[in-house]
Amino acid sequence: MSSIYLSNAIFMMIILTIIFLRIRYYITWSPSKKYTMIFIGMVELYVLMDALFMKELLGKSGNLLQFKMVVFFFYLVYVIMPYVWHLFMQSYMGINRSKKQRFAEMIPFILLVLMVLLSVPTGIVWRFSRNRTYIRGTFFGVFAVLNLFYYVYTFAQTFFILFMNNTKGVRYLIKSALFSAVPLIGILANTYIIPLYGAYPFQPYCLVIGALLS
Repeated sequence: MSSIYLSNAIFMMIILTIIFLRIRYYITWSPSKKYTMIFIGMVELYVLMDALFMKELLGKSGNLLQFKMVVFFFYLVYVIMPYVWHLFMQSYMGINRSKKQRFAEMIPFILLVLMVLLSVPTGIVWRFSRNRTYIRGTFFGVFAVLNLFYYVYTFAQTFFILFMNNTKGVRYLIKSALFSAVPLIGILANTYIIPLYGAYPFQPYCLVIGALLS
């Protein structure tokens, strides 16, 4: 299972690298291009950390400190990803916000980062047993719901703007709404459905689809 997961990750990273290079060299520079490149680069980093996390999780032996470091950086990327998606979609939709609004929108991100940092000494989001078993912490449920904020907010905001100001017809509305919903579908399945049945890189693939559609 670990080798299959890693093979999928390598495939996704190759696709993302090709997309990144094509945008870098074939599209005229603009703020939208900048956020698109940041988003794709972040997706690639997420795919890498997700693969390393699963490699350690499915491995029978290994260094505990190494496992802890992989989990820490995985969760750090895990909370940065939705905020980057949020910024990318705001740029994509041409949404401008005041400094106060931007700060207010950062609050969930700040809380998530603090939870990741605090989990190292307290285990509130994740911890390890004495036999190297990874365990979700007491506040993982709160963390998971809070991490949905930017995906839900971005989807609702995009759908509302398109519904109120759409001049390109129902087909464009549905296509754009689905585009903004792809990462949300991925994280919901990855958090609440897939852990019950096995290990599959579903959320990374959803993010790659989002990158392809961008």
